[in-house]
This record gives sequence, structure tokens and C-alpha cells, in this order.
Amino acid sequence: MVSDKSAVESQRAAKPASTRRVLAVDARDNVANALEALDSGDHFEVLGRVMAVRTPVPMGHKVALAPIAAGDAVVKYGQAIGRASADIAAGEHVHAHNVASLFDDWLSAHESLAGRR
Repeated sequence: MVSDKSAVESQRAAKPASTRRVLAVDARDNVANALEALDSGDHFEVLGRVMAVRTPVPMGHKVALAPIAAGDAVVKYGQAIGRASADIAAGEHVHAHNVASLFDDWLSAHESLAGRR
């Protein structure tokens, strides 16, 4: 049986430690931006933990760092950027196909305040 520590070490050996594959900046983030294309089965380190990619993630898109239930906030840079429109597993591609924008909520609230609705 391989220990978790040796698995992490071998994953780090596959790519130099200085190679950052994703970017997350806040401990509250449940997504990270892919700085390069990620394939299913790839591993990356972010916020002190090693994650596995479940579905391909194009460069510039987001990958889930934790399970996100449908209706829960998608958090990037410590801020809610949308709501999951379906359950999202850790390591899955996060984009318009499974995230609803918060813009409609914002627009509706502001139009109501302005007396337009």
C-alpha cells in the first residue's frame, strides 16, 4: 500500500514544484482557474492540497476544488461569482454549462429598487 505522503511526493515529482497549474487565492475559494489545459486524471496542488482532475478543463476555465451542490455559491477570489446549476464534483470543469450567473439576481434587485419591476 502506498502512503498518502509518498503519493503526494510522486505527484510533485511529475511536474516541477515551481509549475503552477491552477490559481486560487483565497481559502474560501471552491474553484480555481486553470493556467493550462487539464486532462482527466491529472493532478495539481492548490491551497496546500493535491487534487485530481475528473473531467477535462480548458485553459482559463475553472475547476472545482470541493463538491458544490446545485444552488450553492461558486466562489472565486473569495467572492461568489455564480450559483451551481447542477451538482459539481471536486475536480470537475466549472463553466457556463453548470453555473448560473448572479447578474440576473443583481439586475432584478436593482430594477426593483428603481421601480422598473
